[in-house]
Amino acid sequence: MNTLKTTMLMALLMALMVALGGVFGGHTSMTIMLIIAVGMNFFSYWFSDSMVLRMYNAQEIDRSSARSSTDWSRKLARKCGTPDAARLHHQRGCAERISRRGAIRPMRPSPLRRG
Repeated sequence: MNTLKTTMLMALLMALMVALGGVFGGHTSMTIMLIIAVGMNFFSYWFSDSMVLRMYNAQEIDRSSARSSTDWSRKLARKCGTPDAARLHHQRGCAERISRRGAIRPMRPSPLRRG
């Protein structure tokens, strides 16, 4: 269902861009906007995961540095019957929110994000 929603939203964005190109520039502008829209959709579909990871300054976790996290992830994937995650990432600065037992402490709302 999520794939269908994503496809419909991408198609709607493409149609909107082509329509605006037609209104403001005619047939040539429609063609240019179609090419731009296809490029944007391709880029956002294939590279959205890496964009989000960069946005949060996430770093890859290797098995030697965080053995418990990688083991936990593999056990959970096996239990759910899903493929094992190829790579795990963590966000810098999140360690202070995790207690010794692994429970996540509630964060206080903050209007500013330091980074």
